[in-house]
This record gives sequence, structure tokens and C-alpha cells, in this order.
Amino acid sequence: MVDALPLRIFLASPGGLEDERAAARACASEHGVRRDGVSNVTYEVIEWDRVRGTARRAQEAINELIAESHFMIVLFKSAWGSEPGSPWGYTSGTEALHGPA
Repeated sequence: MVDALPLRIFLASPGGLEDERAAARACASEHGVRRDGVSNVTYEVIEWDRVRGTARRAQEAINELIAESHFMIVLFKSAWGSEPGSPWGYTSGTEALHGPA
């Protein structure tokens, strides 16, 4: 069987959901173990912390990771997020990405 590149799953969530993020990573890993020998499809869970330091806005680098992913899992806690901008420049927040219609 030819090895295929892994399908990327971008996992997005706020802080405070460490257990839920660990469960999503474990699920992808377990699926790979169960399918070993049956399929060469593997999954790689990517999170925002894979973004390297950049002089540009961090959200732009995160958007690139999302664009390179095949799937996206978004976890929310008690709120949808905050505005990603402020009068003092960009801050952390949830921003809707709009693809082609």
C-alpha cells in the first residue's frame, strides 16, 4: 500500500478546553490505529500553536493553517468569542472566514 499524506484536521478552541482537545486528538489517533492495515489514510490534528512567530497578524497565519486543512473541528465553551479587533490594534477573538460562494 502506498503511504498517503495525512488528512489534516484543524482543531480550534478557546483556553480551558484541554480535556476536550485531548479527546479529539485521541479520537483521531484511535481511528488511525483501528484502520491500520485496512486503509492507508491517516489523520493529523493541527492546532493554532503550530503557528510560528510572525511579525504579521497572528490570525493571518492561523487562517493559512485552516486553508491547508481538510477538516475543521471548532469547540466553544460558554461564548462564541470576542471581536478580533479593538481601537488599539488586533486582539484575540473569533472571526468568521468566508470562502467562495
